[in-house]
Amino acid sequence: MLLQGADGSSRSYDTLEAAMNDAVSGDTLVLQNAVSLSSTLVLKDGVTLDLNGQTGGNASSPCAVTSTASPVFRVEAGGSATITNSMGFTTVKTSAASVTVVENNGTLNLGTNIQLSGGTTPMGSAAIISGNAPKLAPHTRYV
Repeated sequence: MLLQGADGSSRSYDTLEAAMNDAVSGDTLVLQNAVSLSSTLVLKDGVTLDLNGQTGGNASSPCAVTSTASPVFRVEAGGSATITNSMGFTTVKTSAASVTVVENNGTLNLGTNIQLSGGTTPMGSAAIISGNAPKLAPHTRYV
């Protein structure tokens, strides 16, 4: 995990959670490998998460973030966060019984070429993102 600071600095982290804990508004977290989460990750206000085209080694079913938690990510009330994907196409997926991928209580900006998947939930299901509607870029979908 690479944290690119708004001030131009860069720091490496072993986990996405550790990088998010240290991130401040204006920072970008760039995945260097696919990650697996077991608990909900709060996306800090003003922070961008770049999935960076990570596939988890599976080009036919790419998945940058897998999780047993639901939601996978949470945007707190009054907060604003961005999930982007600077390369290729990839997915954020939960295998939890509840299929919410993002609990959006603030403002969520979704970049291009990202798929949010809640397992067997029908395509376009509102349960994939709960709370406020996200701001979507082209080629973003819920499955």
